[in-house]
Amino acid sequence: MGRVRILCAGSVNVDCAIGVDRFPSPGETRHSETLHRSFGGKGLNQAVAAARAGADVRLLGAVGDDSPGRELLAWLGTEGIDTHGVIPIPGAATGQAFAFRLPGGEVAIQAVRGANPLLTPAHYERIVEVPGDAQRVPVTFGVAPPVVAHLARLCRQRGVPLQVTPGSVRPDLLGDGSAYPTDTLFTPNAFELGAYLGREIRGVEDARRGVLDASRRYGGRWLATLGPDGCVLPHDADALHVPSPRIEATDTTGAGDCFSGVLAVLLCEGRELVDAARTACAAAALSCTRWGAASSMPTRAEIETFAAKSLR
Repeated sequence: MGRVRILCAGSVNVDCAIGVDRFPSPGETRHSETLHRSFGGKGLNQAVAAARAGADVRLLGAVGDDSPGRELLAWLGTEGIDTHGVIPIPGAATGQAFAFRLPGGEVAIQAVRGANPLLTPAHYERIVEVPGDAQRVPVTFGVAPPVVAHLARLCRQRGVPLQVTPGSVRPDLLGDGSAYPTDTLFTPNAFELGAYLGREIRGVEDARRGVLDASRRYGGRWLATLGPDGCVLPHDADALHVPSPRIEATDTTGAGDCFSGVLAVLLCEGRELVDAARTACAAAALSCTRWGAASSMPTRAEIETFAAKSLR
């Protein structure tokens, strides 16, 4: 089998991760001993996860016409990712994300969008054929609404599967769901799923009901990632829980993006959703044992070795 072809679209950032024992209170100054600089953004993370899992990947996104942007593009080249669709925006700064990492590995993130929302279809239409020969298009809401709408329309017209990982709560981009192909796979986390349903998601059973409710309300298929509890996904007329391997988490940054990128590759290879999700959960768990966002994404060989041990 040849390498599958994937087009990713989403945010592209420089990440600064700071280890904290707790968050400071208003007016309080606290000190940290650890600072880790890497590359991230949900679009970039998914692209790296997919490339390391064995896909040929093109990335649509925007960086600033600045030193961090040039450094980021050079690094993506070393990962074998086609960056012709990552556009330097004059006068804009490359996006940045600041991740605050708690002792248990949990992470809270504050992002500065920078160039990310400035990308428009006019920037890339003459440079990159979209979706071109892509077999699947994972997109996040880290890009501007016109880009999301453009990709959804082209995927509908050309029958290319669309995979949406929101990455943030954007009712303006989701709408009533009618703008998306009917077979779109939405992969929010539990918080995002709850926000779109107007209620908090508490536990696996609530998430199972939530993905079915979201599918009825917005159309498409809905899968929710649940961190250490794995994911829930549509299965026949019900929803199925797929647990995650248990690990000692070092850093959970980018775990959901790892899941989405690997899932996209496996679905392109013909795996059934349940089977693909099990392996993607294993890949995401493995990424949590490492520092960083994109840098933590495992290779295909690492995924298969870990999955063989952890999914018995």
